[in-house]
Amino acid sequence: MNADVKSLAVIPAPKSCKLAGGNMVLTDKSRIVASKTELMPLAKTLVTEIEQLVGLTLETSDKSASAGDIELVIDAGLKDEAYALEVGKKATVKAGNVAAVAQGSVTLLQSLSIREGGIVLPR
Repeated sequence: MNADVKSLAVIPAPKSCKLAGGNMVLTDKSRIVASKTELMPLAKTLVTEIEQLVGLTLETSDKSASAGDIELVIDAGLKDEAYALEVGKKATVKAGNVAAVAQGSVTLLQSLSIREGGIVLPR
């Protein structure tokens, strides 16, 4: 287990992790973007979970993701329960199926923190 994995307080621990440094800030303008129709129920659930966790209410969208958004993506290249969480200007949770995207969204929720700069995800 590398040092970046150890620094995250998420369960289960990811197979691999590479932190670039800094944070992505979520604001009231951030959205949960579902790239496919079948991801919209998960996007709506994520809105509720983020609101309960940190008190921030986000909108859902089926448009293109922008900086500050959380994007949910089906990626046929990822198999079974594998998922990837990439955080840069936007946060992307991608997996080969809806259930695995949901698992990735749990990692995203566990990664959220409230800091002086607002509600953040580590990059």
